[in-house]
Amino acid sequence: MKYKKYHYDHFQLHLVSTKKFKTILVKINFKRPLRKEEITKRNFLSDLMIRSTKKYNSERFMAIATENLYGMNFNSYSVTSGNYSLLSFNAMFLDKKYTEDSIVEEVFDFFHEVLFAPNIQNGKFENKAFSLTKKCMRDELVSIKENPSRLSNSHLYDAIDPDSILAYHSEGYLEDLTKITRENLVSYYEDVLKNDVVDIFIIGDVDESIADIILEKLPFQNPKKENGNHYVTDIRERKEVQILKEKSKFTQSRLSLAYNIKEMTPFERNYVSYIYSSILGGGADSKLFRTVREKNSLCYSIGSSVNRIFELLLIRLGLDGKKQEKAVTLIKQCVEDMEKGKFTEEEIEKAKIIYESSLKEVYDNPFNLLNIYVSKEYLQTDDIEKRLEEIKKVGKKELLTFAKKVKLNTIYLLEGKEKHGKKLK
Repeated sequence: MKYKKYHYDHFQLHLVSTKKFKTILVKINFKRPLRKEEITKRNFLSDLMIRSTKKYNSERFMAIATENLYGMNFNSYSVTSGNYSLLSFNAMFLDKKYTEDSIVEEVFDFFHEVLFAPNIQNGKFENKAFSLTKKCMRDELVSIKENPSRLSNSHLYDAIDPDSILAYHSEGYLEDLTKITRENLVSYYEDVLKNDVVDIFIIGDVDESIADIILEKLPFQNPKKENGNHYVTDIRERKEVQILKEKSKFTQSRLSLAYNIKEMTPFERNYVSYIYSSILGGGADSKLFRTVREKNSLCYSIGSSVNRIFELLLIRLGLDGKKQEKAVTLIKQCVEDMEKGKFTEEEIEKAKIIYESSLKEVYDNPFNLLNIYVSKEYLQTDDIEKRLEEIKKVGKKELLTFAKKVKLNTIYLLEGKEKHGKKLK
């Protein structure tokens, strides 16, 4: 497997050449600084642009076109990544060895239709696909209120730092959805083509000659800029822990604890944090699971994760509201035990084995493998081989240094309908 990056006037091409897969995967990313007022528009575009084009003017014809390309899998989505927003279009298709010599050209013809020939009539997006997209998006935004996990996460981020981009809702906003029209979305689409930075990632049995096809089929005029910093390092810290409680209509309560991890080094962010979180709350052998769930039966589920872009440790659990006070006490104790070094070499080695196993599994999936190189470009992470070497360097000393940087910021309870317990402390 060989990775190389090529620079062209209007895009960067990232090639991962390998004969491991029978398929070729192409990811075209449009990237720009994240703006709250644009999130809903970008989500809307990602859905609308794959519903129809001028040539394939219905979902049925779009489906027929992908079937004619030997069942090509084509999708799009919009995501936020720290300081940036990514609008991504993806195609996975069989290599020409299993189809025909012209398959790559035909796939990029399809990309051209989606990206450069959307179904715009008289300066407006076609009404049927537009209306369906708006309905589906409205239903999706409304459904968040019916999902306790998503609602709890959203309110937690709002509470940690309401003035930060951390509090931006990546799903979009209903009030912004009502402002989107067939006309103003055309203007925004044109702005994306004019001003977003374009990265093209490809994995499969390919070489740099594929660039000739891209240059012929996709007339990008986008600016060429260096990759900016995705990491957000100014999340608000608190002298006193913020404690918030909201009542909900759900039966189960959702409890979340958010910790700042300030001034992480790149090694801590990319390696130490994984081992720390795995020992603390990464699975059935973790401290949180054994202490809060197994020994004390206080929750239905519990786990920890590190949001490395925002430098946060997040602990989430589902439980009966009346058990929240004891649960918080035990969670705090587990975090304190990590700071005091109350973990064993065996726990460290088990966490490393889990990390290495999950990383090696990436080799078998072209989507996951390509995302390694997307992260390498946007987040300055290492490739798999380097990661497997670096993780070996994480020991008790590094974990203790990291643990001292973990400071509690917010405790948030989305309280269910059970009898309420005592106030959180």
